[in-house]
Amino acid sequence: MGQIDSLIRSAVSAFNAGSPDSAQALCKEGLRLAPDDVALHHLLANILFAKGDPQGAAAHLTPSLRRQSANPPARKLAAKIARQLWERGDPETAAALLTLAIDETSPASFWFDLGLARQDLQDLDGAAAAYRAALERQPTMAEASVNLGVVLQEGGDLTGAMAAYGRAYRLRPATFGMIAHALTSSPKGRLWLDPEALKRALGG
Repeated sequence: MGQIDSLIRSAVSAFNAGSPDSAQALCKEGLRLAPDDVALHHLLANILFAKGDPQGAAAHLTPSLRRQSANPPARKLAAKIARQLWERGDPETAAALLTLAIDETSPASFWFDLGLARQDLQDLDGAAAAYRAALERQPTMAEASVNLGVVLQEGGDLTGAMAAYGRAYRLRPATFGMIAHALTSSPKGRLWLDPEALKRALGG
């Protein structure tokens, strides 16, 4: 264990000194000696994320997240990695990582990003549940309400969608353009060609 601690300290020093490749090599050496060491996996995940490899980072952070004692820094790193994965077009890995990272203390932003990933995967029920969870934690998150409306509309629940859109519009009138686009561009939505009529329907 002393050797592993020494390798971790050396890797952290190398990373902080601007030598991520050296830090990565030290972590890999440590993992050859202790393949299940969560601290090494977490550190290597940080290094890989900093080097622009979110897939590699996700693979090394997963062992930490699978433990019930996963610490808040690991969960926060998972959320950052998941957002980058989603932005790079990998919603499946992003959703899997966030599902492991989220617990009862997770903020609305974690749930919102899980909603984005599940929405991209066409898991409309899962996306709606995630957006609702985000709104429970942050009732003023207009973006979550807009996206909830979108997935409800795509699922054929126009009444629920209009309620979500109305909430978003009342929270932030600037969301009107997004709402109008969603309603007029989807074959499952009613065509609201009159902006004033739509504003009235949204409670504006």
